[in-house]
Amino acid sequence: MDQSEQTSTDTSRPESIWVLMGNTFKGPLAPLAVMMFIHIFAGAGLLIYSAVKFFQVDQIGDQILWATVFLTAFMLVSSLKLFYWMMMFRASAMKRLDRIEKRLVEMKCE
Repeated sequence: MDQSEQTSTDTSRPESIWVLMGNTFKGPLAPLAVMMFIHIFAGAGLLIYSAVKFFQVDQIGDQILWATVFLTAFMLVSSLKLFYWMMMFRASAMKRLDRIEKRLVEMKCE
């Protein structure tokens, strides 16, 4: 293995968060990542809107409604972000597994 191949498979330096995020928008799961981003931003908008409406209404029933909308939007946004992070790090783990497989094949050939 020469120097150029060794630097390309060097795993001592972790990838930045921006590289990991960019990688999710490539490949077969790119439409899913785009759809999740749209839903996350829509949920965040609903989250802010329901918080503002909660403090504007006077009746208890309306406050309960907007608090429920707020909590539902919060759960939606947090679960979608968690799923996106898992998807992001899954791709990174798969790349590392491919590198390990290549090294094992190289060691077996030697």
